[in-house]
Amino acid sequence: MKRLLIATAALVALAGCNSRKPAAPENNQAATISPENNVAAKVAAMGPQERNVVMIRAILDAGGKCEGVTKSELIGNPADNEWRATCTDGTAHLVQIKPDGTAIVVSRTDQGG
Repeated sequence: MKRLLIATAALVALAGCNSRKPAAPENNQAATISPENNVAAKVAAMGPQERNVVMIRAILDAGGKCEGVTKSELIGNPADNEWRATCTDGTAHLVQIKPDGTAIVVSRTDQGG
């Protein structure tokens, strides 16, 4: 259990990273990330509660407001690793997890909550 918590904490930290460096081209990025280091695949394989923790960390790190994530669901093409994270107040955020652990968060400001 302790290993799971440590691994989850590491993934949460990676998923919430917001690098200001220019991103490498997608085709080069995929070539340099081995399957065992693919954070996006690890997030996709998580259970709902673990994944919700990753989502709230990404949202908060991006400056979004969210008291807690109640649901995270994969949307669109699974290869795009895009998730709809729904917060306790009903607001939704689009969170894309890149293989390197970078999270891109898009939040709508016109939602009631």
